[in-house]
Amino acid sequence: ATPRGGTEQIARIDPLASSTRIHIKDGQGVNYGSGTIIDSRPGRTVVLTCGHIFRDLSDESSVEVDVFNGDQVETYVGKVLRFDLESDVGLITIASDVFLSKSLLAAIDVRQLPNDRVFSIGCGGGDNPTRQDIRVTRLNPYLGPHNLECTGVPIQGRSGGGLFNEKGEVIGVCFAADPDPNRQCGLYAGLKAIHALL
Repeated sequence: ATPRGGTEQIARIDPLASSTRIHIKDGQGVNYGSGTIIDSRPGRTVVLTCGHIFRDLSDESSVEVDVFNGDQVETYVGKVLRFDLESDVGLITIASDVFLSKSLLAAIDVRQLPNDRVFSIGCGGGDNPTRQDIRVTRLNPYLGPHNLECTGVPIQGRSGGGLFNEKGEVIGVCFAADPDPNRQCGLYAGLKAIHALL
């Protein structure tokens, strides 16, 4: 792990440390989402999240990103870099004066198969990030950009959180839940969709 204020960026082995909570504030209140730091250098850190949390963004809206360092939480003003509503992925930048823990994005050709063990991290209900161990159930179950279906039903606030393989690499972004009693699954934007946005 890279100590805060370090001079070199080294891959963090614990994806929980790179996971963030996102607040979208407007005149109607606060909506929570989740995100994963995928790049960090002094002055600019990039957070990967879902796209739909920016759908109703206006000039009066503000974006804040909570970064967790053990029991401490640091809040940064976020700037929306870009997002794609079709693939439901987005990017936020924050201006940190030190390196922050990041997770590595898997290469575009890294493949997942049904029944693979994976895990997701997100801030359900706006709480601190937690890990859920799940499995891949289907590949590209929906038309459009690359997507995955996994076991478990993510609750509100986990949208934008990372999906990780057993190596701890980011392989997806949570964007929806299917509460159908016959399915009970979570939906994730896949690697090709993420790489396309980047």
